Amino acid sequence: MFRRKAAAEHQNDPTAKAMQIQINTDNHLIGTDDLALAVDATVRRALSRFAGRLTRIEVHLNDVNSDKGGPDKRCVMEARARGRRPISATHQAPSIALAADGAAEKLARALDRTFGKLDDRRADHKLVPTRDGPLPGSRSRDDAQ
Repeated sequence: MFRRKAAAEHQNDPTAKAMQIQINTDNHLIGTDDLALAVDATVRRALSRFAGRLTRIEVHLNDVNSDKGGPDKRCVMEARARGRRPISATHQAPSIALAADGAAEKLARALDRTFGKLDDRRADHKLVPTRDGPLPGSRSRDDAQ
């Protein structure tokens, strides 16, 4: 089993401190530094826009069928956002690189949905009219005429 926190190589990257990436492999995959760097780069490229909201990304790489062959590489990514439950995505493909790319894309879409809904709720909450009068910047019917 290979475990690695792959943030040390990205000291000049502003997302490195905000978003920690932990990569785990099962005992059927050989975890190398090159593999860790490639997966780390894939995750940062796909999820960098969420870096301020995420504390850690856990990546689990598995060889599902072991020696049997077929599209059996699986990547599970779990994003841990500040003050939220973890959000995960899974992708299975013929290679580790394709599995990581697919899982990163799926996770980015899930984070877009989650954070988009949160942002919409916050925006709606700010636009609730009060008894004191209309919303700031809104026009009444009398102003329109």
